[in-house]
Amino acid sequence: MTIKAVVDDGAGSCVVQDFNLENVYYVPNFSKTLVSVSTLIHSNHEIVFTASGCTVFRGSRRRVACVARDVNGVYPMVTEEQARTDNELTCAAGLATLGTDLGTWHRRYGHVGLKTLKAMAKNKVVKGLRIAKGAKPPMCVVCALTKAIEPAPPKKRTSSDEQGSRLWHGVCNNFL
Repeated sequence: MTIKAVVDDGAGSCVVQDFNLENVYYVPNFSKTLVSVSTLIHSNHEIVFTASGCTVFRGSRRRVACVARDVNGVYPMVTEEQARTDNELTCAAGLATLGTDLGTWHRRYGHVGLKTLKAMAKNKVVKGLRIAKGAKPPMCVVCALTKAIEPAPPKKRTSSDEQGSRLWHGVCNNFL
């Protein structure tokens, strides 16, 4: 059985991916296609579950086959047939479901603040920046270590004239 799923390519558009599954039960009048984790694993796919959803890889993590977000314990995929039937509505729902989690965007954009990322997505500053709905990402270890090591920038700006006069007095005092 071949299932065609519409998935986010990570660059702001959708592509159609084929899933070829063998030894499956087919029910022609059933409105949904249920795919079991076991069937995907036995057909040479690898599945990684996280707090925000799951990613299905082809082979040994070489290529992403599908990304699905957790919706009340179910991981829905948008199929090509569904996209053709409810064209605009299904594609919009699929894009909303298949956005990338906030933690991934945080790392991709050089550890930019979460509020800034949300504002960028809301104001459509970056094409293709779709943040998946889900839990707040866990604390970023890189950001935490950087904040612990680097001193905070001064809260008040010091005048360059003030620093220059201190230097001048220091130089003059050395000659006395």
